[in-house]
Amino acid sequence: MRTMTDSEDYRIREAIRIFQERPKQPTFACACLGPSNGAPECPCRMASIVQVDGVYYQISGNEKSSITAHRYQKFSMQ
Repeated sequence: MRTMTDSEDYRIREAIRIFQERPKQPTFACACLGPSNGAPECPCRMASIVQVDGVYYQISGNEKSSITAHRYQKFSMQ
């Protein structure tokens, strides 16, 4: 029987796997006009955000350091 923690662990591992399988994108200055297609961020920011089972995860790290993921939370500047 899977628990909530098991489900969260699964989604985090899946988010990291999806991120690692994505083609590497070059780094460049963002000139986006904002979020599109229902995504929470602009396409440039979405490069490090992965959706698994309807939950967004922010990916941190790179190939040379350990990769981690945590639930994405949009910060408002109000």
